Amino acid sequence: MSNTIGRNDPCVCGSGKKYKRCCHQEGRTATGIAASKTTMMVVGAVLLLGLVFMAFSMIGGGGGCPEGQTFSAAHGHCH
Repeated sequence: MSNTIGRNDPCVCGSGKKYKRCCHQEGRTATGIAASKTTMMVVGAVLLLGLVFMAFSMIGGGGGCPEGQTFSAAHGHCH
């Protein structure tokens, strides 16, 4: 016989519920949701910073070509 717990076996906590409705679900959702929210917040912050950086680079944010040179869109650099 197998020593693993099946989805329909009684939960090991003694609640009388099936494993799929007791410990298995609680362990996965409690930490999974918290990790997902944190991950989504970090991804959102990185995307926002990327958009701000891209907006500044499009506006010209102090960069640009040195004096006496012009930007060539065809070549993608100053000359």
